[in-house]
Amino acid sequence: MAQTLEVMCVCGYRRPVHIGGLMQTWRERAYWPFHCATCGMVSVNIQAPLACPTCASPAVTPYGEAPVSVKQDCDFAYVQAWDYEACQYGHLCPACGQHDLKFERSRHFILSD
Repeated sequence: MAQTLEVMCVCGYRRPVHIGGLMQTWRERAYWPFHCATCGMVSVNIQAPLACPTCASPAVTPYGEAPVSVKQDCDFAYVQAWDYEACQYGHLCPACGQHDLKFERSRHFILSD
């Protein structure tokens, strides 16, 4: 199942992000937020070779892993899709460069194609 989350930072940065895939197309298209060294936060199709969808750079790191996310002792993953998971807090903000970015659940979910 795909879901829409909102990422936000104390600096004011805010944007929606899509995680997962839809029921009929998840084998071809499923997304996770990555940090591109050039473009900042991007949604990467994890069912294809991992690269930035904007600049095609392979220099992308998934949110939930160091150095993009601070190692945390959360009891459970706040967001998860396949082998990717992340806690709610402690992620690199592409606007201010601090690890103050957090994931917030959106009010709607995409249930099917």
